Amino acid sequence: MPAVSLTFRAFDEPQPGARWRARFAELWPAYRGWYLRDGDAARPSYREARVMLQRHMPELVG
Repeated sequence: MPAVSLTFRAFDEPQPGARWRARFAELWPAYRGWYLRDGDAARPSYREARVMLQRHMPELVG
């Protein structure tokens, strides 16, 4: 298996700000393409995702 190189970036902002927005705008098209590569139907619905978050990571769900 070939090695994979990853680069992580972190921003120290009390609230998501200009740096975060710029990075999101830069990466969103590629992330969206990767996430939907198998089609929208292969992904959970909003409701299904929220139920799973509530079950497994309730601290993230308000």
